[in-house]
Amino acid sequence: MNIDKHFLSQDSRPFGTTLSNNKWVQRIGVLLLLIVGMGFAVPLTTVEEELPIADRVNVLLLSAQGDASGPEGDWNRQKSIVAGNGLFVLTPDDSGTSTTRSEELLKLTKLLLEKTVLSSTGQIGTWMGDGTLHAVELDLFGTDDPLAAPAATERLGTVGKLTGLDSSGLPATLGWIYCYDSTLYQARLTALASATGGTVTGNQTLFTGPTIQSKGEGSFAIFLNTDNSSIVGDLLSNGGIRVDGDNNAIADNLTARSSIVATGTGGTLGTQIFVTPVTALPTPEQTALQYENLAKANSTFFTSSITIVGDGAGGFETSQGLPISGVVYAVGDISANFSGLTGSLTLISEGSIEFLGSNNNISAAVDDLGVWAIKDPTGQVDRDVVVSGAGNSLVGRVFAPGGAVEIQGDDNFLVGSLYGWKVVVAGDGQTISDGTSL
Repeated sequence: MNIDKHFLSQDSRPFGTTLSNNKWVQRIGVLLLLIVGMGFAVPLTTVEEELPIADRVNVLLLSAQGDASGPEGDWNRQKSIVAGNGLFVLTPDDSGTSTTRSEELLKLTKLLLEKTVLSSTGQIGTWMGDGTLHAVELDLFGTDDPLAAPAATERLGTVGKLTGLDSSGLPATLGWIYCYDSTLYQARLTALASATGGTVTGNQTLFTGPTIQSKGEGSFAIFLNTDNSSIVGDLLSNGGIRVDGDNNAIADNLTARSSIVATGTGGTLGTQIFVTPVTALPTPEQTALQYENLAKANSTFFTSSITIVGDGAGGFETSQGLPISGVVYAVGDISANFSGLTGSLTLISEGSIEFLGSNNNISAAVDDLGVWAIKDPTGQVDRDVVVSGAGNSLVGRVFAPGGAVEIQGDDNFLVGSLYGWKVVVAGDGQTISDGTSL
């Protein structure tokens, strides 16, 4: 505790041998007792958790800052949500009608979250683990916006300090991350919505991690055999990566343990990286048993193979006429054979899963998990996920850790991640994105 010297000088007498003759000692003692006894009333001190930025993200952040236009006080805020854990993110948005600028900020947001908040081992990481952290806000563009830095009473006590190198290569603070629980986040949205230029726009889902990842060790562990297709996000292979075909665009990093081969013309590839070993495949948010229990509670657990069709009224049912929605779990195979439908489904199977229909718009029902073909426990039987229809829009993560994920039909649009022992993208005109493309 710092005691002001002028405060003490009001009584210039030396400390006496009895308290009765020293009123100031008595008063200080009472003050200390009050502080100890009522510590909850003392304002919390802001704690800065240093979050170093990796080189790649540092460059992107400096570029984004250089691309900024107009005073920050006139900007909107772009709202995103991180797939899987439900973390909300507020990002300054000066894009106006520029899709390119929006995508730049979304990509920066995703990478910053991966390299800082989601990998924090400090207080922010603790809040992530116990569910306290509901939302974060990125402050990356200075302080000319009066709402850019919320007061201590309007946020959680620890803030993330983004440290890296400035444009001159010198150590610098490049931004801040403010943290909110659910109550404080709602208050922050209200404050932003009531401010001039403070509109909160968008509700984009960002999928962290690689867009495509394979566990297999073969030279074709990730095989893109397609024309006119676009992959937005990283590719990560425990084996090789092969890209055959014309006019394909892969925007980010291709990381492989062995070979990276590209044929065809008119295509663009991201940065090629060779590493060993490659990290293990990620897993869904919950265990298979937990999803099984969710399906049982939903009356959509099946002990054999099923075929899902349209019910004639815009919904889903089995070929035997049983209603289907939400989480579906089958001990056997699942065949989704319907077209032109919109809905939310999470399909989990101890067998294989195939989408046969076309022109559907299907999002994940829970945990941003679209499809999971559970690996055979003996490792002897492939469990595949196949999208053989065309023109589908599918949102959610796809898992086939013991088999292949295959995208076969043309012109499918998938937002999420493809994780398998092997991943094959065939057909033409495919778009697979981590959510940072609009």
